[in-house]
Amino acid sequence: MQPLYFNTQGQGETLVLVHGFCEDSRVWSAIAPSLQTKQQVVTVDLSGFGKSPLDGSKELESIDDFADRLAFTLKQAGIQKLCLVGHSMGGYVTLAFAQKYPDMLTGWGLFHSTAYSDTDEKKESRLKQAEFVGENGTEPFVKVLIPSLFAPSQNYTTQIESSLTRAKECTPFGMMNALLAMRQRPERLEVLTNSAVPVLIIAGAEDGVIPVDKLSYQASLPQRCQFELFEKSGHMGMLEEPQKSIDALNRFMAFCNDN
Repeated sequence: MQPLYFNTQGQGETLVLVHGFCEDSRVWSAIAPSLQTKQQVVTVDLSGFGKSPLDGSKELESIDDFADRLAFTLKQAGIQKLCLVGHSMGGYVTLAFAQKYPDMLTGWGLFHSTAYSDTDEKKESRLKQAEFVGENGTEPFVKVLIPSLFAPSQNYTTQIESSLTRAKECTPFGMMNALLAMRQRPERLEVLTNSAVPVLIIAGAEDGVIPVDKLSYQASLPQRCQFELFEKSGHMGMLEEPQKSIDALNRFMAFCNDN
């Protein structure tokens, strides 16, 4: 198995941050420097994004495969205990990781993500999106997608432009694989309910992808959960409200270390 590309900075307890769809590890660049003053921060590129090529031996690399490669990478780096937080698609990977490798975790979190599987309507949409990317490439797709991820009531022009620049660097094959992997992922509400370690759930008040009420319900499932609502965020809180993101993650790391 080929390890994922990753970057490590800082010292102390380990916080691993996992990016979402049409992103790579650079999405955390606004908050990682502040976070690394209190802990070791590891950012990774998931399969098919950034500097991590897909596994050429597989026709489709699934969300579970993403989690397996992440666990393999961390073990290879000598990281046996960590707090894992995933954004959007990265949250799906985090849920799979929490189900398969619970003994490695001191805590885990969903940053604008959900334990629900796709609805039938969403599955059909993912399939059409994959076909569109295959036929037209990444640029026309991300030009529509990226602006829709930010809070419409706020002026996030700079953040949208930087996100678009990074998204255009994604390969069509990597994006198509991710869309199909997300489409096939199972519901994992039981992972929230059965978690033996603290859970973090971050919601955006203006998130057009995952409604707040669905996340507030999911936050009621774990025995120990920290729920954070970002009032001026859509689906990209680490870019929309970076200081609030830093504070929430630092609080959660302290919460995990006290448990």
